[in-house]
Amino acid sequence: MSLTTPHGCCIALVVVYLSLPFSETLPAQSLQTLQQTDFVQDAGLRIEPGLSYTWGTSALDFFKDYADVLGGTRRDFDTPISGTIRVSRYLDRAHSLGIQTGFTRSTLRENYNYDPVKVAIPLAPAQNITQNISVESIPIMVCYDYYPADRQFTTYLGMAAGLGVSRLQWYEDITSSIKLGSRVRGLRFDDWVYHLAAEMRTGISLGFDGSTKSALRSGIRLEVSYRFVPVTAQFMQDVARSFAVAPPERLAQRYTIDLGGIGVHVGIMIVLRHTKKPRFAP
Repeated sequence: MSLTTPHGCCIALVVVYLSLPFSETLPAQSLQTLQQTDFVQDAGLRIEPGLSYTWGTSALDFFKDYADVLGGTRRDFDTPISGTIRVSRYLDRAHSLGIQTGFTRSTLRENYNYDPVKVAIPLAPAQNITQNISVESIPIMVCYDYYPADRQFTTYLGMAAGLGVSRLQWYEDITSSIKLGSRVRGLRFDDWVYHLAAEMRTGISLGFDGSTKSALRSGIRLEVSYRFVPVTAQFMQDVARSFAVAPPERLAQRYTIDLGGIGVHVGIMIVLRHTKKPRFAP
């Protein structure tokens, strides 16, 4: 991903920010509070890998024409399990800013007998068809969380927004036929699509036993989210060209497949802190 693009620049700025050293400047009158230690501790860096399970992938117009024109029976993609990771830096003891990314693969595979009598818009003779569609998506987002750092058990809220890139591949395997107007197998779509991505979430963090002030803390997190990932392109343009008779003009339109929906996340939370000598104000 090029740093000359808007989303590349944004990610680079966040990474630079996360890498900046943290120090506290304390007033001179606070010296008495440091009699037992010569060091102070920052709120730390939080790392959160995990797995997500998503419901609600939406593509209403796409699946309507998929059924009416192609005779398909599926109305959604397989529910994807995705891997995610967030890396955030605390701005103070409760608020953090970071970046998150992940990988999602949604698929649709089905075999059926196309029957021109049963479809809404018959355009070809009866044939056996196998549909193979896969969508791979990588969102990269800037994230903000209210996530208290010094509690063993805590709830949290967060949001994220950014860009993503997705690749959709669609291949139709169609049995050959000598009937007039029969279709032939082929690759219908294979391209990368850039799009927006956004998320709202809430969850609970269950820290393992140990001091909440220690340099290394870990725990389990459970989270529910809603994600919006609209992938838009002319997915059926080559499908329209596979018919011997003119199909509806709307097949050349841009369809939107929203790979988001309601997600359930399970993962771990790791907080890393470092100590640093304080600088005293005059």
